[in-house]
Amino acid sequence: MTGTRHTARIRAALPLAACLSVVAVLYGTNLGGYPEFGNDDEGTYYAQAWAVITEGRLAHYTYWYDHPPLGWIQLAALLRPAQWLFGGQPALVGGRAVLGMVMVVSAALLYRVARNLGMPRTGASAVIGIWCLSPLVVCYGRQILLDNIALMWLLASLATATGSPRWRRPVLSGVCFGVAILSKETAALAGLGILVALLTSGEGRPRSSCAGRWLAAAGLVVGGWLVCVVIADDVLPLLGAIEWQLYGRGGSGSVLDPGSTARRIVASWWSLDPYLLSLGVIAAPLGLAWRTTRGVALIPVVLALAGLRPGGYLPAMHVITMLPFLTLLIGYAVWQGWRAATRLPGRRSAGARVAVVVLAATAVLAAAPSWAVGARTALTVDANAPYRQALSFVATSLPRDTVVLTDDDTWNDLVRLGWSGNGWDGAVWHYKLDRDPEAVSELPNGWRDVDYLLAGRAMESLLGTPAISWEQAPEVVSAWRNSSVVASWGPPDSPVVLRRVDPAGSLGCRRRDCPAREPAWATGETGRHRPGRTGCSPG
Repeated sequence: MTGTRHTARIRAALPLAACLSVVAVLYGTNLGGYPEFGNDDEGTYYAQAWAVITEGRLAHYTYWYDHPPLGWIQLAALLRPAQWLFGGQPALVGGRAVLGMVMVVSAALLYRVARNLGMPRTGASAVIGIWCLSPLVVCYGRQILLDNIALMWLLASLATATGSPRWRRPVLSGVCFGVAILSKETAALAGLGILVALLTSGEGRPRSSCAGRWLAAAGLVVGGWLVCVVIADDVLPLLGAIEWQLYGRGGSGSVLDPGSTARRIVASWWSLDPYLLSLGVIAAPLGLAWRTTRGVALIPVVLALAGLRPGGYLPAMHVITMLPFLTLLIGYAVWQGWRAATRLPGRRSAGARVAVVVLAATAVLAAAPSWAVGARTALTVDANAPYRQALSFVATSLPRDTVVLTDDDTWNDLVRLGWSGNGWDGAVWHYKLDRDPEAVSELPNGWRDVDYLLAGRAMESLLGTPAISWEQAPEVVSAWRNSSVVASWGPPDSPVVLRRVDPAGSLGCRRRDCPAREPAWATGETGRHRPGRTGCSPG
């Protein structure tokens, strides 16, 4: 009898094991080739994790509370083994490998949530397949983004909230939610949905008691971090960072405006996977109507309203948190349609089941070609050959005592190749030259103290619009104007370029003549990457 039970359990686990194997291959292969290195956030989070494990600091430059630090601390915990496994490749590959593990765990948690909602194993496995094969998920899921880490904890919180009705369920769910917030603060927008899911799945338990324990657990986790901030006497920097996050960013405009940043970002999402997004938009209202999925549906709805609000700031990675919940709602809607069809009498039942199968098959057949191209692109395309060629040239051609101004993607590789990692007398992140008050004392002559400029795609937005560039980063633009090309790699319209800076040049500004700098805390995401640019090709 025991052997029969074990065999049954193994058979039951096979669909999940197969799905997780696909996720591991799709999110763990060709990490140095796709997507392209062009999102400066990837390099920043990697560099902050590097600072944690090598220097015991929270950031490679002054930490200013742009985000809670737990996200890259988790990245740092697994970074050493990943660096060892991928030692011969660009530094970011090790970080992407860690995020590949995060995606596997997230897929397992998504399966658990689907099963908690009552879906059969086949349906739960299909939800994982749809989610992990979407080109939009492949694009962002393979990048080192805090949203991916926070999503894992949100799924853990939801899986616990919808699990067996035990007394500790609200507490564990609240703890996971608190960790999600400290991984990326925007995870707080999912709180209402998870709380509703907890209350609607807790049959036989007092709702006020469940809500109280959940809120207390989440509050203790977040409050513990705030206590540490108070002890460190960093309340004012934290408040300044919060104010900047809420009010200091430039708005992305209205999604209805064809020329707005928000419209370009949403269009880039749609170009990668119009099928998942379109079906998700249809499934979300159905999810709100069903009591079982009301909490799940609230998560993408609240996130969409927050991201697309008039005058709000919409980052390109905002879509990450919505995608698994939209996928879950799509799978649940199909399953409910099948169940409703089976309850009809006689021939009506057979006809309804055929209709459900035909609709589901049509959607799959429509999406499959683009999904197959997206998967093949992720596994085979090498979009980062110019970066490796540039690093190979720099490693053999430039002295290690030179000051190289670069983006944060390549900053990590220059440090790995022997340049100083203190931020100022070796590799210098271009974003800090104009915005960090330490630059005035560390590089008193500004751009004239820079020897070389290694510009990749992460610097395109900064150098692409002269008027905006000069206003935001006069020192970087001056270094560019007073430099000459040493070597270039990649396509002419988007190359990786090494330039030698001429300190005697006159096409630039002097420190005292430059526009007023932003406040010391205003060193966040704005300007790190071109709005809407993902580094991913829709195939």
